[in-house]
Amino acid sequence: MTLKKRIILSIPLVIIFAIVGAIIILYSQGYRYDFKRKKFTKTGVLFINSSPENALIKLNNKPLEIAWYDKILFYKRLFKVTQLRGPTPTTINNLIPDQYEVVVEKEGYQKWKKKLDIEAEKITLVPMLQLFLKNPEIKLIQKANISNFWLAPNKKRMVYLVKNKLFNLKEFDIINKKESEILKKYSKI
Repeated sequence: MTLKKRIILSIPLVIIFAIVGAIIILYSQGYRYDFKRKKFTKTGVLFINSSPENALIKLNNKPLEIAWYDKILFYKRLFKVTQLRGPTPTTINNLIPDQYEVVVEKEGYQKWKKKLDIEAEKITLVPMLQLFLKNPEIKLIQKANISNFWLAPNKKRMVYLVKNKLFNLKEFDIINKKESEILKKYSKI
């Protein structure tokens, strides 16, 4: 092969290498091609956590699927990250800056829907989204005059104060639906 043929063959290869290299560098720096604006733009991140967990997320009415790299067993352990797509809690990377309609839903719970603005090089947080039951069981615990109540941090027990002729401090186990008396004291009425 002559020198002239080598040069003619190497020029397209160098051009392809330069284009692919530039695309890889832009991708690794967080740039994605925005087809609406017809240019490369920096991306943003959306983090969503909900109670209860494992709620499904939809962006602009498209359900998120678990990313292929999240299915690899060693990936999370190696990089020590939360799940990168799928049910909550999740981090959604590489979102082109725009306004997204985010829906979080779980069976038996009311869905949460909101429009969120994703900005370039920023993280949009929905740190603790509380989903509410569609048909909660409502049961009268006490017919007495309850003046105050406190819910335990684990949301499994409740303590409440009953004011009549006595001050009664009672505890209610929400899971087992059992009531117990903590303190009984006469009031000066």
